[in-house]
Amino acid sequence: MTIEKLCKSEQYFFYFFLLLNLLPVFSVKFFPTVDSPAHLYNANIINELLFKKSPISSFFILNSEIIPNWISHIVLSFFSLFLPGFIAEKVLLTLYLLALPVSFRSLVKVISPGNYYLSYIIFPLSYSTLLLLGFYNFSIALIFMFFTLSVYIRNEEDKKSGKRFAGMFFLFLLTYFSHIFVFIILISAISSVLLLNFVVKVIRSNSSFPKVITEYFRKILFVILAAIIPLILFAAYYFPRQSGNLFPVYQSYSKLLLMLKDFHAVIMYNINLEEKYSKKLAYITLALLLIAIYQRIKLIISKPNTENNKIAAIIRNSIQPTDSWLLMALMVLFLVFKMPDSNTMGGFVSIRLSLLFFMMLFLWLSTQKISIPVSAFFAGLILILHFLLMNFNIASLRELNKIAIDCNNASGYIRPFSTVLPINCSENWLHVHYSNYIGIDKPIVVLENYECEVGYFPVKWNEKELPDLVLGDLHSYQLNGIRWRSNIRNKLAPIDYIFVLDNLDIRVDSNSNKVRNIIDKQYIKIYQNASCKLYEYRKTTGANF
Repeated sequence: MTIEKLCKSEQYFFYFFLLLNLLPVFSVKFFPTVDSPAHLYNANIINELLFKKSPISSFFILNSEIIPNWISHIVLSFFSLFLPGFIAEKVLLTLYLLALPVSFRSLVKVISPGNYYLSYIIFPLSYSTLLLLGFYNFSIALIFMFFTLSVYIRNEEDKKSGKRFAGMFFLFLLTYFSHIFVFIILISAISSVLLLNFVVKVIRSNSSFPKVITEYFRKILFVILAAIIPLILFAAYYFPRQSGNLFPVYQSYSKLLLMLKDFHAVIMYNINLEEKYSKKLAYITLALLLIAIYQRIKLIISKPNTENNKIAAIIRNSIQPTDSWLLMALMVLFLVFKMPDSNTMGGFVSIRLSLLFFMMLFLWLSTQKISIPVSAFFAGLILILHFLLMNFNIASLRELNKIAIDCNNASGYIRPFSTVLPINCSENWLHVHYSNYIGIDKPIVVLENYECEVGYFPVKWNEKELPDLVLGDLHSYQLNGIRWRSNIRNKLAPIDYIFVLDNLDIRVDSNSNKVRNIIDKQYIKIYQNASCKLYEYRKTTGANF
């Protein structure tokens, strides 16, 4: 096959791999991630609060603050109105896995029309550590970021700015309401594009400096006005939280370097087993980087130089407008080592920045003078590694899916509007929110709901109306390691069900002994499977409302 024919048929290869990339989602019933059970559960709660006069409103309310983490909940809530929760999640994941590669590729084709083979790097990045963590809002925000950048750069010189302004305004809003962090990266990326374009125009153009300043002031004003509402919302959301105790936690430099060197952003389940693939992706990245640097040096040397000031000429020839992506990559890399990995506003910051660093770096590499055969060769290697890694991940998904199904099956034995106290005895950190699977299709009050605790998701605890929930004769504050929301000023009410993930019987600490004694005296086991047990309060005659 000639290069010309390969180029013409390349888009069909891309669409084929786009569909093949959906295999993990459709190889299992549930796509278990760390946070996905909580997202599905809270989407169900949102529907209860919005569309039904539900007794569940005694426990939950919608967050009145205009928060940025809404988009994935809106999608899940909408499809959960007429589909089971696990299918609603498949719809969301399908949209994400189709739109992310397409949006990244659309941007590559705008900034470097002839080098779109390097857009295939997005496939391994689509199944990132962030997806394993269930960071759906962050992941969706990346899609809107790439589409926004594509629209902006494609129409940057368009003088008829009415439709363009409306499009940018809408995309900025979508990015903000997906994730605040990605929104700031988007604003930074556009600023970087404007800055490099301005620098190049100043050092190469014959236009007067005041004229260039006026032109770029107009462009900056356009961006500010298009983004003004999310910028105001960002200020209202972010700055009040900065005045509190943030308790920052930093990763060591050695750990951060290892994370970057071995491309940990694509590792999902087992670092020891998946590193053999991620390291090879790191080697490919390094090889492409060396090729790009060589080609840039070659281009600078080959340019004829008739100026007296040779150093100024080299600098002038070295800077390209597309170096804005390298500038962004370096800025994000700086933030990897500068920002805390977590604080009270969020966590896993380092791996988020690591993913963004590689995305920006590959955008820059796609703009360099790398030949089509070389790009196609590296794209092939990237895809081979991605699908080998995907094959490993499917096996891990199937094991996690069995536990998710077991948890979800327990919901069939729980009365609607009942309270359920989850006790997680699993040593697998991925199971931390699996108890939420019991409430994804039924109005149940699961007393483990991290989204309600943090305050930056759509659902919160209804602190005023919460009953005084007790486990036996114990209040929440009387047990170490087991907590649930309660209001001691309100009516006393026993917890209706206890849901135990894994095996409570093997625990020998005093806390577990107390819980077992209460279960033996006041609860009866009504359901058990390979992963969990469900106990019902013996004296319950109705829901606690």
